[in-house]
Formats: sequence, structure tokens, C-alpha cells
Amino acid sequence: MTKKELVGNIASEFLPVGSFVLISETMGFQYGLKALCVTTIFALIFSWLIERRLPKFGLFAASIILLFASLSIVFHNPFFIIIKDTIYYFSFGTAIFLGLITGRSIFKYFFGDFFAITERGWSIISFRWAIFFYILTIGNEIARHVLLPVDWTAYKLCVLVVTWIFGSYQLRVTIKERLPLASPLGLRLNKKI
Repeated sequence: MTKKELVGNIASEFLPVGSFVLISETMGFQYGLKALCVTTIFALIFSWLIERRLPKFGLFAASIILLFASLSIVFHNPFFIIIKDTIYYFSFGTAIFLGLITGRSIFKYFFGDFFAITERGWSIISFRWAIFFYILTIGNEIARHVLLPVDWTAYKLCVLVVTWIFGSYQLRVTIKERLPLASPLGLRLNKKI
């Protein structure tokens, strides 16, 4: 993975949520939802232009975002986009745990194109992310019940920052568990590993 591809992936993951929060705070929740849909599609196009392929996880996440955001727009009800996070976090955390139990790493499936690390590394990262997703599930349910939709967008921004910090911390595992031909951060190079 090149630096350009890594920057493209980070931008495509965070740009939609960032635009949603900014537009929701300045113009209203419904406009924020529309911005979320537009920037999600833009992020997919951007990923395609940089990599000439769509990342598996990016495509999966974009599909879920577009579905629930569209429901919220059509029905003029923020419930759908807010509950999406609870469903998404819980489902993904559970899928990761099931993958660990069955020996099929869903995390490796989604991110194996980006990272070249040992099976032990995939297990460590998978376990940590599963726990993290369960914590986010509980947090989103609390926020859903106590916050107004406009306040939930600020919570969403906090979750985005915490997720970025948590994800960055996982690079310690990718560095330690990297395969011999991987980059120093454990990123998959264009060579076969």
C-alpha cells in the first residue's frame, strides 16, 4: 500500500462523517444527511480513482450508510441513521467474535489487502476491535436515549476522533506482527507476501 492509498482510505472513511457533522451543526440535520450521502458516494469515487478498485470495507460501510441515511431522509426521521450505528457496531463486533471462534478472521477479509501481518496479529487486532465495537454499541444506545439528534451529531464526531485514536494505536500490533516483506508499519507492499 502506498502513502497515497493510505491517505485516500483515511479520507474516504472520515470525510463523510465530518461533512455530516459540520452541515448538521450549521444547516440542520436533514441537510447533514444529504451531505453524508453525497460525500459517501464521492469517497467511493475518490477511492476508485486512487486505487482503481473499491476497498471491501469501504464499500460495505458506504452501503450501510447510504441505506440508513436514505431512510432517514425519506421518512424525515433521524431514528434510522442514529440506530444504524447501534446495529452496525453490534453486528460488526459479533461478526468479528464469530470469526475468532471459527478461525475465519473477518478483519483479515476486510483489511488483508492493506496489512501484511501474522495470524497472531490478526487475532489480537480482531479481539480488540470486537470489544471496542461493543463499547461503541453501548455508548450509542446511551446517546440515542439521552441526546437530541443535533446533539447526537456532536457525539458522533467524538466517536470518530476516539475511533481514529484507537485505530492508530493498533499500529503497534501491525508493527510488531508484520510479515518480513511488509512496510515498517505492517502495510502490505505491492509485492507478494
